[in-house]
Amino acid sequence: MTATKTKSTTKISRSSEVSLEELADITGLSKTFLLDRAKEGLFKAKRHGVYVLGEAQRGLFKFYQAQRKPIAQTPAQQRYWEAKAQEIEMRNAQTAGELTLTSEAVEVTTLLVSDMAMGLDGLSASLPPPYRQDRELRRVLDDRVFKLRSGLAAKWERLRKGGSDALDAELKLTDDDEDEAETIACESTKTTGAEP
Repeated sequence: MTATKTKSTTKISRSSEVSLEELADITGLSKTFLLDRAKEGLFKAKRHGVYVLGEAQRGLFKFYQAQRKPIAQTPAQQRYWEAKAQEIEMRNAQTAGELTLTSEAVEVTTLLVSDMAMGLDGLSASLPPPYRQDRELRRVLDDRVFKLRSGLAAKWERLRKGGSDALDAELKLTDDDEDEAETIACESTKTTGAEP
């Protein structure tokens, strides 16, 4: 790894060896602060100026946890140290690949939804020849694809704008949704004559 200001494409793990500058970049803490913590014995250098990332993170986490314990802290100090400890936990989770930035999740989900919507287009035209001539079946499929695409777009906008509250609301399946699914299955059976 190199200590540059550009975004690195190298995957960092807890066992990665990093310089003091890189550790400062990863944690968002100053080099002086990190050296002081190393001198206190919270983490040790593997060799001169090189640290194992996971050990340093654990040491820093212990430091911030210890800061939370004194009762003599003012409420503002306690909130500050709790926020710092939470920030370190989040950075650790991001580094380990356990936590994704919201912007990246939105971007990936947008790509998936648009790919699925494009895949639904022309579904009725891709039916095998005996079914392609059945206008009623094609109409039902085209209507259902249109409803799915419209529903996906509307749901995506609500989730994107509404956050976790909107997600909780979307995850609750209503009786109306279940009835609609049964109606669609019955329509499909009537037009194709197949068993559900």
